Amino acid sequence: MNGQIDYFGDYALLELLAESHRSVVFRAAKKESHSTVILKILKREFSSALDLARVKQETKIVQGLLSPGIIRNLGIVQNENSIALILEDTGGISLKEFLSGKPLRYGEFLPVAISLSETLAAIHSQNIIHRDIKPQNIIVNQSNGTITSAKITDFGISTILNEEIREIYNPKTIEGTLPYISPEQTGRMNLSVDYRTDLYSLGVTFYEILSGKFPFSSDDPLTLIHAHIAKEPVLLHELDKSIPVSISGIVQKLLSKSPEDRYQSAYGLKNELEYVRDQLKEKGNVSVFTPGFLDISDRFVMPQKIFGREKEISELMECYSRVTEGQTRIMLVSGVPGIGKSRVVNEIHKPIVKSRGYFISGKYDQLRKDVPFSSILQAFQGLIRQILSESEERIEHWKSSIYNAVGSNAQIIIQVIPEVEIIIGKQPPVPELSPEESQNRFNYCFVNFLKVFSQNYAPLTLFLDDMQWADQPSLNLLRTILSDRTLNHFFLIFSYRDSEMKNSHPFMILVEELKKQNRKINHIHLDSLNSEQVKEFIENLTGKQTKHIYEI
Repeated sequence: MNGQIDYFGDYALLELLAESHRSVVFRAAKKESHSTVILKILKREFSSALDLARVKQETKIVQGLLSPGIIRNLGIVQNENSIALILEDTGGISLKEFLSGKPLRYGEFLPVAISLSETLAAIHSQNIIHRDIKPQNIIVNQSNGTITSAKITDFGISTILNEEIREIYNPKTIEGTLPYISPEQTGRMNLSVDYRTDLYSLGVTFYEILSGKFPFSSDDPLTLIHAHIAKEPVLLHELDKSIPVSISGIVQKLLSKSPEDRYQSAYGLKNELEYVRDQLKEKGNVSVFTPGFLDISDRFVMPQKIFGREKEISELMECYSRVTEGQTRIMLVSGVPGIGKSRVVNEIHKPIVKSRGYFISGKYDQLRKDVPFSSILQAFQGLIRQILSESEERIEHWKSSIYNAVGSNAQIIIQVIPEVEIIIGKQPPVPELSPEESQNRFNYCFVNFLKVFSQNYAPLTLFLDDMQWADQPSLNLLRTILSDRTLNHFFLIFSYRDSEMKNSHPFMILVEELKKQNRKINHIHLDSLNSEQVKEFIENLTGKQTKHIYEI
């Protein structure tokens, strides 16, 4: 798959067109056929029957898409454990290749933008989310240097192949997808991913088409992710005064951090782009308007904004800011089941990304109370998986740090977190000790292991949910961890159902012990929303869905 393969199944590989860290693309022809196709050979091996079934199913769904604005998916071809997508060959090139860093004038931009918006609307109408809109995945045909058609390609199995955030330190990811990714798709926002993620990525694409630049640019993945989450891009009309303010405003709305502040449908976006085109053609300028005035939501979407928890979230953020300064802080979050404890805690992702910290979490299960340390180990297994997605240089840093911290006792950590062996390699067995000595050795070793990850350059937040079901060994280990006064840059968040907690509960006894040791403990109790907060929620919900309908 590096230009040396003559055939893939029955397809002759005629011309290498492109290669990424996920796939290699050839122009190809089936044996005894004069017509050509595009063969996108996926580098990932699909040895699992379930994986193969999912790829085939998603490919079948995409084949049912009827839109002139997409590159038709003609099926798949399998060669042992490898799969290739068979795509229509239009003879075009990618928009990325066409642009080559040179922006388009807005007069050339508008027909392309309208066409892409219409195609994206058709995709979304079939309940398909692309998840990877970018110039590399837009194929254009041209005549005398002018784009005559623009088609979207490379979607339909993106759920399976969308692995960028698990490998954000891969430099090819920065070159490819990361500059276009929506805030919610980074996995660092307390937001679910829906069709509006494509509208954000389309906004980045529009920004690049018009300016020749990204809204945010960095060689560092976390800096880039933080920019998507928290920074505002320079307005296009400020970068280039020839760009109409109306177009600049449309792109800025697409780049809104919250999905609810973006366009709510690609049809609405298309309507406004056509309005701008017609105004420019008829009058030579565009009357001032508020972006979104022609936008109509074509589906019911629950708002993802949190209502009535501003004070609690502010307190959580304040605690984390103390952690970044070197403190160890403890936060209790209590309330009845379903009140939103986890949702509030997850709001802390944004400052964690900014400080380059790690957020890990584990949840205790009523049916697994007999499994020692279950939630803590679950959290640290997740941490190790994050680290394994990082660059070789960073993995090497963590390897030496872990080994320096636990030394000859490394096998103790591997026994409970097997993924650690992938980082530091096989380790010799440890001497057998009495049960009590063995437990003390484990506690000592685990505290040193934890301290590797709570540093000024990477504060650690550990969120343990449903503490009402915590096992006694976990509580003992937490007692040991929090008795270490050299531990810093560490934020420990506990959530629990206070309706199931009494003062005699082992966790509450631990909390009282920590208070007597003068440990700083903050407590957030979540009550039901009051009538004003419920009113605000309903107004936001109904206003977002219906305000444009009444105007029309």
